[in-house]
Amino acid sequence: MSSEKQERHLKARPEIIVGTPGRLWELMQGGDPHLVELHSLSFFVLDEADRMIESGHFHELQSIIDMLPMTAAPDEGQLVNSQSCVTVSNIQRKKRQTFVFSATIALSSDFRKKLKGGSRKSTQSLNGELRSIEKLSAQAGMREDAAIFDLTNAAVVADKLEESFIECREEDKDAYLYYLLSVHGQGRTIVFCRSIAAVRYISSLLRLLRINLWPLHSKMQQRARLKAMDHFRENDNGILIATDMAARGLDIPGVRTVVHYQLPLSADISRFKELLVMLAVILHFFFDLLT
Repeated sequence: MSSEKQERHLKARPEIIVGTPGRLWELMQGGDPHLVELHSLSFFVLDEADRMIESGHFHELQSIIDMLPMTAAPDEGQLVNSQSCVTVSNIQRKKRQTFVFSATIALSSDFRKKLKGGSRKSTQSLNGELRSIEKLSAQAGMREDAAIFDLTNAAVVADKLEESFIECREEDKDAYLYYLLSVHGQGRTIVFCRSIAAVRYISSLLRLLRINLWPLHSKMQQRARLKAMDHFRENDNGILIATDMAARGLDIPGVRTVVHYQLPLSADISRFKELLVMLAVILHFFFDLLT
């Protein structure tokens, strides 16, 4: 989405803003008045926290966190913003709550101890990268007595999910995929590939075989992505061929089958099935296991 369109939306002064660190920081640097009034921030939420601390990603997040107001020790009646040097009275300030979410990360047993050690008050921690969940949480303003909610289920797979894999030769992968989609393709189906090239190859091949589908990958324009998702949701027997960009954050009801045409690059990516709570059946299709 263009930044100009987002700037127009911000003029309406929305109470909730959801965004990626890169675009959010870009708009903040542009001086948007609605984004620099951080003294009135009530909630600061970091979702997909495990992705936020991946090396080489989301460098802008550190800059955004540095902009968050914090209480200055010399004068308890004032709030100081470390970057803009804006002083705001406590009357204007709102009490901010910080939330950190992750569906795939496990906290260490000494999380609170590390959280205390990585407190934002330490200038040394501000100069380093956000490489741990404890450091990210501390610099975002989470106190060491923060409440921790673990919603992890004892069972890895939900009760109504069925996992399977098919062992076959490399040259037989396409035939098995075509068989599954044409014979057992009732309901919405998502086929995951490891690369954009694989998505394009599978999409072209299946279209030649007269299978109706929609591709989804990062090289597509946003308008094309939204159009593909709309078509997929509207079709009860739709087929989506996608890279792992569709592995998180999508709420698609009625998905019956999920196929891994290629093995995911990491175990975390394969756990997207936890987010598709409407699945009746899930099929892991591990073709890379050769006989």
